[in-house]
Amino acid sequence: MSWSLRRLGPLAAVTLSIGFFIGAAFLVSAHDGSLSEQDICTTTGSAATAEAPFLTENDAAMALMLCADRVPTIAPTLREVR
Repeated sequence: MSWSLRRLGPLAAVTLSIGFFIGAAFLVSAHDGSLSEQDICTTTGSAATAEAPFLTENDAAMALMLCADRVPTIAPTLREVR
């Protein structure tokens, strides 16, 4: 090992560890704690009642699209393919 590697090795390790701790401190301080998961999922009573007609219409449309009686069947053709 050369003289420069012996001298700069510990300095590089210290610099790397300082950089790691500064980065970790930045990540911890950058956490946005404004809303928790429970706050995001809750709705007020007026918002839920205002959305009810839309949900009813959406359910009816989905039932109409997914109804098995309305799905056309594919009939085979009697022509020969050459």
